Amino acid sequence: MSALRHRRRLNRDVGIFLSVTLGNSCEELHILLFQENCKLVIDRSRLPPPPPLGFSENLSNVEGTETDSVKLICEVSKPSADVTWYKGDEELPEGGRYDHIVDGKRRILLIQDLKMDDAGEYNCRLSPSNKTSANLKINGKNNSDLIVTVLQKLRIITEEIQDVTTKLGESGTLTCGIIGRPLPEIKWYRYGKELIQSRKYKMSSDGRNHSLSILTEEQEDEGLYTCRAINEAGEIETSGKLRLQAAPQFHPGFPLKEKYFAGAGTSLRLHVVYIGRPIPQIMWFYGKKPLNSSENVIIENTESYTHLVVRNVQRKTNAGRYKVQLSNVFGTVDTSLRVEIQGKIRLQEQKVQTLQISDDYVYILVNIRQILVGSCGGRGRDRGEEVPHPREDPSPLSQPHQIS
Repeated sequence: MSALRHRRRLNRDVGIFLSVTLGNSCEELHILLFQENCKLVIDRSRLPPPPPLGFSENLSNVEGTETDSVKLICEVSKPSADVTWYKGDEELPEGGRYDHIVDGKRRILLIQDLKMDDAGEYNCRLSPSNKTSANLKINGKNNSDLIVTVLQKLRIITEEIQDVTTKLGESGTLTCGIIGRPLPEIKWYRYGKELIQSRKYKMSSDGRNHSLSILTEEQEDEGLYTCRAINEAGEIETSGKLRLQAAPQFHPGFPLKEKYFAGAGTSLRLHVVYIGRPIPQIMWFYGKKPLNSSENVIIENTESYTHLVVRNVQRKTNAGRYKVQLSNVFGTVDTSLRVEIQGKIRLQEQKVQTLQISDDYVYILVNIRQILVGSCGGRGRDRGEEVPHPREDPSPLSQPHQIS
C-alpha cells in the first residue's frame, strides 16, 4: 500500500469517500475499492506513459534453397503497426514473388521461387531509424535436383485475352494471366512482330498478370495482339483483339481519283477504302438514286473497303456522278465520284513493217492504231486508262517466225 495514499470521510448519502493518487499497484487498488464501495478520483498526470512502438521480436537469419520459398518473421508491439520491407536499401513492394503477410502482431515476408541473387540482408522498418534486420542465405541445387523440380512444379496456366474496344486517340489495355515455374519471360507481338516498350506500347507484369497498353493513333492500331510466355519447359501464347471506335472517314492512304473511266460495254469498278468503327452502314448512289445489288450491279462491303461493279456500262445511262455514303453511331461521311464512259474501240489503220531478217528468223511489226468511237475529244487512250483490246491473243505476225 506504499503507492496508495487515501483520505476517508463519512457521508450520509454516499458512504465512504476515497481520494486516491494512483501508483503502480492497480490490482490492489481494485480490491480496496470493491471492499470499501468507494468513489475513485484519478490523478491522470501520474499515470505511467504508454509503451513505445517497437519490435517485440526481431528478425532471425534464415536459409533457403533455390526455387523454393522462405519466410522472414518478426513481431511488433501493436497489432495496428504498419511496416515496410526492404532488401538492403531497396524497398520490396508486394506482388510477384513477394507476399506481405499480417498475422496479429506478426509481420511476415514470403519470398517465392528463390534465386541465388535473393541472398543478402533484409530489414523490416517501422520508421527509418526503427527497424530489425536479418540475413538470407540461398543454397543452390545440383543439376539433378533442379531437373526433378522443374518436371514436378512447372505449370503454365493461361487466361485468354478478352477483346477490348476503345476510342481512337485513347489508350486500350489488353490483359492476360499466365503463371509458370520457373517464372516465364513475357513478350508481346502484333501479327508476328515483337513489340518494344515505348511511348506507344507500355508493358507491365507482376509475375501472374501481364498487360499491354496501346496509345492508339490510327485505325491501323486495331487488330490482333499476342502475349507469349517462354521458360525452360516450353512456351504458350494467347491472343486478343483491340477494336477502335471512330466516325467513318475515307482512308488517307488510298486517295480517290478526280475522275474514273470505263469503256462502253465493259465493267465500271469503283473501289473505296475507309476506316471507322463500328463498321458503318454503306450506301451507293447514282445521282440521287440508291444502287442495290442486281444482275448488272455488284456491291461488295468489308470491314475496310467497299467495292462497286457496274456491268455493260453505256455512256447515256451510266456516265455521271456516283456517291458513296458511310454512317455509324459516331458520324456520317460521303463523297462523289465522277465517271466518264468512253466509246467502243475500232481499228483505224494497220501498217506492216519488216524490222529484221536473219538466216533463221524474220521479225515483222504490225502497227495498229486504236481510237474510241464517241469518246470525249476523240483522243483514244488518255489519262493512263486501260482500254480493252478487241483481240486477247497477240497477232501471229508480231511473233518471230522461223524460216523453213
